[in-house]
Amino acid sequence: MLNIINSALSSSQYIPHGHCYLWQTPLVALHVVSNALIAIAYFSIPALLIYFVNKRKDIPFSGIFMLFGAFIILCGAGHLFDIWTLWHPDYWLAGLEHATTALVSCITALQMVTLLPQFLALKTPEQLEAINRELQQEILERQRTEAERNRAYEEMEFRVQERTADLKQANTALRESEARFQRLAANVPGMLYQYQQAPDGSTSLIYASDACREIYELEPEAMATGYFEAIYADDRQPRQLLLHQSARELQGFAHEWRIVVPSGAVKWIQTISKPRREADGSTIWDGIQMDVSDRKRTEDERQRIQIERQQVEAKLQKERECLKAILDSLSDGIVACDEDRQLMLFNNATREFHGLPEAALPAEQWTEYFDLYLGDGITPMPMHEIPLFRAFEGEIVHESEMVIAPKQGKLRTLLASGRAFFDAAGNKLGAVVAMHDISERKQAESALQEALRETKYQSRLLRTVLDSTQDWIFAKDKDFRYILVNRSYADAINQSIESILGKDDLELGFSKELVFGNPAAGIRGFRTDDQAALMGKVIHNPYDPATVADGSTRILDTSKTPLYDSDETIFAVLGSSRDITDRHNAEKALRRSEAELKEKAEELEQTLRTLRLTQMQMIQAEKMSGLGQLVAGIAHEINNPVNFIHGNITPTGEYTQDLLHLLELYQAQVPQPTPEIHTFIENIDLEFLKQDLPKLLDSMKMGTQRIREIVLSLRNFSRLDEAEIKAVDLHEGIDNTLTILGNRLNAKAGQPDIQIVRQYGDLPLVECYAGQLNQVFMNILNNAIEALEQPSCFANNVGGSSQLSGANEWQNKSSHASCLPLHRPSILIRTQVVASHQVQICIADNGLGMSAEVQQKVFDPFFTTKPIGKGTGMGLAICYQIVEQHQGSIEVSSVPGQGTEVHVTLPRYLIPPDSIEMLES
Repeated sequence: MLNIINSALSSSQYIPHGHCYLWQTPLVALHVVSNALIAIAYFSIPALLIYFVNKRKDIPFSGIFMLFGAFIILCGAGHLFDIWTLWHPDYWLAGLEHATTALVSCITALQMVTLLPQFLALKTPEQLEAINRELQQEILERQRTEAERNRAYEEMEFRVQERTADLKQANTALRESEARFQRLAANVPGMLYQYQQAPDGSTSLIYASDACREIYELEPEAMATGYFEAIYADDRQPRQLLLHQSARELQGFAHEWRIVVPSGAVKWIQTISKPRREADGSTIWDGIQMDVSDRKRTEDERQRIQIERQQVEAKLQKERECLKAILDSLSDGIVACDEDRQLMLFNNATREFHGLPEAALPAEQWTEYFDLYLGDGITPMPMHEIPLFRAFEGEIVHESEMVIAPKQGKLRTLLASGRAFFDAAGNKLGAVVAMHDISERKQAESALQEALRETKYQSRLLRTVLDSTQDWIFAKDKDFRYILVNRSYADAINQSIESILGKDDLELGFSKELVFGNPAAGIRGFRTDDQAALMGKVIHNPYDPATVADGSTRILDTSKTPLYDSDETIFAVLGSSRDITDRHNAEKALRRSEAELKEKAEELEQTLRTLRLTQMQMIQAEKMSGLGQLVAGIAHEINNPVNFIHGNITPTGEYTQDLLHLLELYQAQVPQPTPEIHTFIENIDLEFLKQDLPKLLDSMKMGTQRIREIVLSLRNFSRLDEAEIKAVDLHEGIDNTLTILGNRLNAKAGQPDIQIVRQYGDLPLVECYAGQLNQVFMNILNNAIEALEQPSCFANNVGGSSQLSGANEWQNKSSHASCLPLHRPSILIRTQVVASHQVQICIADNGLGMSAEVQQKVFDPFFTTKPIGKGTGMGLAICYQIVEQHQGSIEVSSVPGQGTEVHVTLPRYLIPPDSIEMLES
């Protein structure tokens, strides 16, 4: 038992409490000093209690004082243990001390509960005063009785002379007693009174002290009648009911009511009275009345102030909620700090920008959810560069660019503006910063710049076309800031291209009249047309005035067209302006230059088409690059586990055969198994299991082999590692594309499967961008499949049956789509060498075909015969650009009702553009 106690009280298995404070000297010293001071205070209080009880032996309930002293001493000892355990882990002793404190505190609480009725039974000062008055009255009665007895005795003893002397003495004593009583009554803070209720119910005021002059403004003689009249009318009935109850129960009462004095003032009176029953059955109340009007007015004023404070707080709360709703509805982020640099305000946009959760967070935990960078998005932002910090230090921050990278959410580029704010006395109250999200503008600029970097040849061509024209060509984002301008536009306003990008018209110096319009002057304004174009409208403004660098106002013919991204969302407006000042001033000169203007208009239209096509090609290329990365990543992730499964199926089959052979040997050696084994064999159907298990493994092996083939096709199709020119096998790219489209070739409800016929020639390796050619094959095959999926095609041949055999259908037929079977949807893929340095790929289908009008537009950007939402009309346009980039050609021929055929001709070797120019020269 002793060992158990020693083990329980042992401190070797614990660590001192100071480890929790990391032994930081300021923190340890803080706890030591505070606990020591509390312990000293706790020990001094019981000492004073013991001294008090020792000096006042007559104090009742002295035991409760001792219990309180013990409880406080134990609390002080607990704080000393808190100091001790910082260095000595004697937590068992500290726990025992806490348990002792809990026991003493419970005993003290129980003792208090038992003594509470006795505490409540103690006489109040009012009751003691009433008893004192009763004692004084009895003393007076005794004195009168004693005097009468002495007087009777003296009359009997000393006859008439002595009786006279006694009467004089008694009168003197009575006057002295009355004077003493009057002095006492005058020094009491209030009016002493006696009130009588006769047995018949009639009432009267039989005595009132001189204080009635101050309270009632009446003389004592007038109180007999004026006392009742002075009581406020509404308070008379409650007072009368209180008197009846007190007379019935002979219990004292304390009550407050109002009186109206002769001056017209209304006063609050507090009455304390105690009744007594006389021998004749009447009831007399001895009491005191005090004027408590000042206290009542103070209470009323305090209540009024409290009501006003509640109203002000409610108004402030309403204003706070209104301000919060306004801030949360803003798209810009708002954040503010107080004079102690503590965050005190931020709206929903700020929480979204920083990637903060919905639940409230302490400000010091914000940095766990995001990172801050300078405008380059790479350099971490130091503390002194943070806009809110700069604003608090007194700097007026204007459109400071910063990048927020939240842990959960998208990267955002913000323009922060803010300043410190002060009160009327000039004292700094804090700082506020507003943050405007310019991520879309930055993304548009970045996407355009990235696209221009990735397609240097197209970029040089585009810039040459833009800078060679005298027309103004520009593009603005949704914030009306320039993301593209040509040299003519920059020269016209006497600025460089770099200084224009990222600014709006007002920042470039254009007047508000030109930017926002002036109907009186017939000026529509730049911004009106920009907003309309961003809403999806194509704008043509034949009268568009603008001030150029030399200060003159030129009249421009401006067209503005919305620009769409890959999601068919408008992200910018493309504009072109032509100076028509001379035409506006002289119609005759304009007519002479009409041919030239028409030629310029066609050149501009071609430029616009080239711009739109180049833009969509760059977007499609970026999308295909992302798709290729995704496909390559998925193929890589699938390939590893599939190879693992496929590699283990063969040994698994061998192990299975060994186990089945072992089972057969066991059955041969033990022909009569136990009943339990026999029952289990029947339950699992052992014979079927032996036959089906090898088949199951073979099926798994076939499935994994199929997955490996698909993964290989995906990897080859993505060509992630072949971004440069490389000699490739085109047949492999076509086969990989067909593998990916295999699901679309299968039969579906109400539609037969699509037959693929390959007529591959002996093609050499071809130098090309493999990923781009795979995109060409994908777009052409997609169009062929969609043509064969039309409801009117092969509606009566569900299931893919044909009256003719496939072998006979393809004999002695040309390469045109008309040679395909009539009763089954089919696609023919034929490859051949057409010259010593060229190869040709033919893809034909036996669908509905196209009309001559449609064939003329198939390579136009955004032209499509598909319903809205089924295609962008960029498939063949992109194919045309890719094949042209490969120095090849693409042709489409079609016969309505017989099908469509696409011929792609490519050179075996790509010749650099410089070499082409040299050969042509």
